[in-house]
Amino acid sequence: VVACNCGVTYDDGAMMIECESCKVWAHLDCLKRQVASNPSRFKYDFEQYECDACQRKQGAAAASLAGAAAAVAVAGGRPPRGSPATAAAAGASASGRRAAAAKED
Repeated sequence: VVACNCGVTYDDGAMMIECESCKVWAHLDCLKRQVASNPSRFKYDFEQYECDACQRKQGAAAASLAGAAAAVAVAGGRPPRGSPATAAAAGASASGRRAAAAKED
């Protein structure tokens, strides 16, 4: 799939690069122009390229995790009831109990 910011949606023969995450292709020159025009927003690593949309998704996920960590800190080191962190901790402790019970057998 080709989806360059210049509007091209097909392989026109120009040099392109593929996003490592979503596998969408874009023109290398167009991406370099983006970086030159707005370096604070567009930060591409052309060795391990991830498109702007995938970078924003990862940024949102990281912000969500940071928010969960802040909630845990506010709760005195314990995740709030019903949070994903609580569910993960419960699963981990249940796994630990199962492992301990298996060792005793």
